[in-house]
Amino acid sequence: MTPHLHALLLTSLCALWTSCAPQVEERPNVLLITLDTTRPDRLGCYGWEGASTPSIDAIADRGVRFEMALSTAGITPMAHASILTGLNPYNHGLRVFHGEAGHTLKGEIATLPEALSAVGYETAGFVSAYPLSPYYGLDQGFETYHTGIEASQDQLDLTQPVRSLRESVLLAEPNSRFQRRAD
Repeated sequence: MTPHLHALLLTSLCALWTSCAPQVEERPNVLLITLDTTRPDRLGCYGWEGASTPSIDAIADRGVRFEMALSTAGITPMAHASILTGLNPYNHGLRVFHGEAGHTLKGEIATLPEALSAVGYETAGFVSAYPLSPYYGLDQGFETYHTGIEASQDQLDLTQPVRSLRESVLLAEPNSRFQRRAD
């Protein structure tokens, strides 16, 4: 067999093999970024020239960036439950920040991470604030979910009253009259 014929045969076999092989479907990557209490006019992708958000700007340049978004709720856990379920708070059930009822996403409510997992996506959530903690059920459907507060989460006491900004600043003082002591 001549080298030319050998190369032609090898090329033909490779072409036949790749045409018979299962085709890998190209699926888009899905990345959901939410920024709590961030004004869009402070991000470069929304036009602020003084922004220092090059990574977000690059992602927005290659992906889908929304010009207008409305929230179903003004409180982080409820709003994020709506983002992850496509339902308003009256339908997904997470309606109060804490309390006896309505403070966690019900397990029977389908979430975006569950839907993505069902079609073969790997899902992960990385958050940095208690309002997105597993306490509210917002980790439902994620294979990996990190909040960055796992070590301190058991120490949170939601029975404490909400403090004003002034009180919160005063709490930084070691002898503050607003501090609650164990004794």
